Amino acid sequence: MKPDTSTPRILILGGSGFLGHSLYKELQPFFQVYGTFTGEDIGFQRNQAFITYDTTRDDLTSILELIEPDLVIVAHRSPYPQGIEAMKLLAHYCREHNAFLMFLSHIMVFDAVKKFPSYPGERTISESQTGRYFIALEKIVQELPSQLYCIARLSMVLGFNAPIMQLIKQSIINRVPIDVFPNLIVSATTITQVVRHIHYLINKRHVGVYHIASSNVMHHNDLIQEICHKLNIKDPKIKNVYHSNDDQYLALLSRADHWPGFLEFSIESVLESCTLSHISTPKTLLQIGLN
Repeated sequence: MKPDTSTPRILILGGSGFLGHSLYKELQPFFQVYGTFTGEDIGFQRNQAFITYDTTRDDLTSILELIEPDLVIVAHRSPYPQGIEAMKLLAHYCREHNAFLMFLSHIMVFDAVKKFPSYPGERTISESQTGRYFIALEKIVQELPSQLYCIARLSMVLGFNAPIMQLIKQSIINRVPIDVFPNLIVSATTITQVVRHIHYLINKRHVGVYHIASSNVMHHNDLIQEICHKLNIKDPKIKNVYHSNDDQYLALLSRADHWPGFLEFSIESVLESCTLSHISTPKTLLQIGLN
């Protein structure tokens, strides 16, 4: 199957995941969008726009040759060291074919920055394996000519069906404590905001490094408690975890001129959105599986 060349072709690596599939649904009406998936999901197997791909065993080159994408979005986390090799291959493809590479990176690239929130353009520094891995991936991307890449770092991604929300709900169902970090200050975003911002970056052909995060911050324990409150979860079991006696940041923020006004959002709006509390629906209907 040779793809149509009349409209830009986008390949989403991780198109079946929480982030990738949301991007697929957002972009598909406007572009030729293809995605990769892993596992045995019949729905993706029947969808001709999806191709099975496992970084540890499958050949990415054949997928690139088949789709010939104008833009590749990396929206999944591959295991080390296969992920490094895959990113190098993608960078080579983009350089040779003048294609664009967009990498959804991770807040953990700043996990060693504890006294302040982190902004685009600041030096990444991490003390965790995850953070150092994403820094290595970012460096590969940034070796491309500046007009050929965009790195979008994501703060904590919330949403009614987001993994972290599912973890909270499962903790309630199983009656196990939810770990919270009283001295940790965070920013957050929602899956809706992520796809809106990515779509904007693609349409405007922006390059460089961007942060998709709320315009303000909140203590982690307050964030989790507020989520539980908005879901009408009474007396949730909470386990306070302390790594320091002092407040520490794990928060992304953006410069004032990075986003237009209609794309700015607060952490309070994130809480409203991720719990659906802005919808006039009885709370009990939102607590399916919690009781």
